[in-house]
Amino acid sequence: AMVGLAVAVGGALAVMQYRWAEQLDRAGSDLAVLADQLEREREHHRTVVHDAKATVAAIGAANHALGIKLGDDEVVEALSLQLTQLRATLDSKSIENEAFHLEDVFKGLRAFTALHDVDLSVRDSDVELCGDSTATLQILQNLVDNSRKYAPVSTVRVWAEAAGAGHTLVIVEDDGDGISQEDVEMLFRPGVRSGTAKQGYGMGLAIARQLAEAQGGSLWYDDGWRGARFVLKLENAGGE
Repeated sequence: AMVGLAVAVGGALAVMQYRWAEQLDRAGSDLAVLADQLEREREHHRTVVHDAKATVAAIGAANHALGIKLGDDEVVEALSLQLTQLRATLDSKSIENEAFHLEDVFKGLRAFTALHDVDLSVRDSDVELCGDSTATLQILQNLVDNSRKYAPVSTVRVWAEAAGAGHTLVIVEDDGDGISQEDVEMLFRPGVRSGTAKQGYGMGLAIARQLAEAQGGSLWYDDGWRGARFVLKLENAGGE
């Protein structure tokens, strides 16, 4: 009888241990999912804060520009566009792909550079893309702002060209010193800074690539140019 009781107790304990282990496994899986969700939320908030700060900096620059070089009407229009973008950035929860005209993005980019000391040359474009116009403007602002920091005396050129297979390339380039090969390899990692920069790339390029990929596009550095050249690839509206 004692042997039977011991066997029964042992069996019950084994069942309980199995159930505890199963519950712990489920709890561990639930915690892993929660941790992943929290990390995605933190990443989103870091992105929002980064771009909001960039826009606020532009608004601060406008106050300086009011008394120095721009007419009131031009400043008001530039500020209006920047504030519109800030609201869109703070309100955004996810990328929304839809048809938009690249020229409208270029208009916002011109307003951004009007509030900074940037010599910008943008070729007009009538191409219609499929993606998120706010995210695309954030990408281009990040790239132009990098050129402003790294090549302050260079003209920053921005244009679009057909890539074939229903895609368009948007190129941003300057005539600065470019980026060393060792820096290129780590360029798009969050928080990595170029060793030659007065102000590091920080999170800007990592965020820019994430925004490009979230639209189904891509962003890379073209090391075949004497200065710095970044290429953004996006799908055309209608796939044409």
